[in-house]
Amino acid sequence: MITAQQRDQALKEELHYERFVQNIDQNALYVAEMARQELYEKYGEDAYTQGFKVYTTVNTANQRVATEALEKRCVISTKAAVIVAQRTTSTSTKLMT
Repeated sequence: MITAQQRDQALKEELHYERFVQNIDQNALYVAEMARQELYEKYGEDAYTQGFKVYTTVNTANQRVATEALEKRCVISTKAAVIVAQRTTSTSTKLMT
């Protein structure tokens, strides 16, 4: 238990907090997901709460070029059909079968 004086003191204190911001290179999301899976397999739910810092050797410039190449022409093959996706604008994708 705390005293009334301790309670009053605690209520007077200004709270400071900082929002956690995760900085992930959007050109290497699959690498971030692979790292997340590895940590989860090793540490379970603690992977989300223990504040691990993960460093990779992904070359951002090379990954950006690879991502842009995929965005220009992405072919998805299934047993039923082949779907070719062509990026027409930054927010839409044109699908052709």
